[in-house]
Amino acid sequence: MKRHILSVLAITLLLAATGAAQSNTKTVKAVVSGKVSADGKTLVGDHNTWSVNNPSSLAGLEGHLVKVKCRLYAATSEIFVRAVKLADTRIQYAANKDDSAFRR
Repeated sequence: MKRHILSVLAITLLLAATGAAQSNTKTVKAVVSGKVSADGKTLVGDHNTWSVNNPSSLAGLEGHLVKVKCRLYAATSEIFVRAVKLADTRIQYAANKDDSAFRR
């Protein structure tokens, strides 16, 4: 009987310790775009600055605009980069044929 009570108590403590060990931070799969800092450890977006958990994934892209698929930790303002793509920085011009510059 004592052995049974001790085993139930041990299992209960083990489950409680496992539950406490899990972190409460929520992660979200997201796409973030921004400029990579000079040291490659942060990504500066429109309204946020994200700390990069794996800066080796942004090596060689310092100072460039990038679009990053990542895991987002909003509580700590951190991201874990999964994929990187250079942002399209081409400028497109359009002309209107009815504009006064085209009339004679």
